[in-house]
Amino acid sequence: MTHLCREVGASVKSMERVFLEVYGTNPKQLLTLMRMARARRLLLATRPGETTVADVATDCGFFHLGRFSKSYSTLYGEPPSATLLS
Repeated sequence: MTHLCREVGASVKSMERVFLEVYGTNPKQLLTLMRMARARRLLLATRPGETTVADVATDCGFFHLGRFSKSYSTLYGEPPSATLLS
């Protein structure tokens, strides 16, 4: 974020304000939502037995699996294991 701010000549606070206006969230949360969406796509596209929730989570940059599962469930209304099985 600091590098991006330096490149565009804006402060971190200014960039956060712009992200909030444009995307409705801050840059870190937007990145997390994008990674969650990628995890969901992978879980939906994979047949059970081909991969695990842990593999998908770590491939998408989530290394605290309990936190990933809780955040995923809150966001999508089902645990990642249920998505994998559907």
